[in-house]
Amino acid sequence: MGSVSILPFLILIVVVLGVFIVVKNLKTDRPKLLSAVCIIAAMLFLWSASLEIAGYDQVPGNNKGYITFLMIASIVSLVGVYGLWQMKKWGAYIFFLTHAIWILSSIILFGLPFGRPNPSSSQASDGIGFVIFLLLFFDITVLYYFKRLT
Repeated sequence: MGSVSILPFLILIVVVLGVFIVVKNLKTDRPKLLSAVCIIAAMLFLWSASLEIAGYDQVPGNNKGYITFLMIASIVSLVGVYGLWQMKKWGAYIFFLTHAIWILSSIILFGLPFGRPNPSSSQASDGIGFVIFLLLFFDITVLYYFKRLT
């Protein structure tokens, strides 16, 4: 496995702390943790889409379909985040569906993020485990508040 830099994780921690400071001051009926998940998820999906768009020209031809799929999934995920922000159940359904598709496609393409990853894509699988953990945390948070959605 390749070495994983600690810098992205430190940046993520700073961003999360900043989001919680902003959310603390929000005047809304939406639960603060759900607000934080929406803000962080939106930032991650926008960041992901921008990386996919920026690197699209450098991707070999046979992988461009997957990159296109990821860009579309990021846009659809943003629609789900908007629905969650509005406290709508349809937003949660879109949120769950896009996460499930993303997790399954990542595991199929890159191997399991724990145990024995696909040796040909070990660099790609380095961060997959962390991202899957983050998405599952988001999903558990949304499930916790699901009954409050309309």
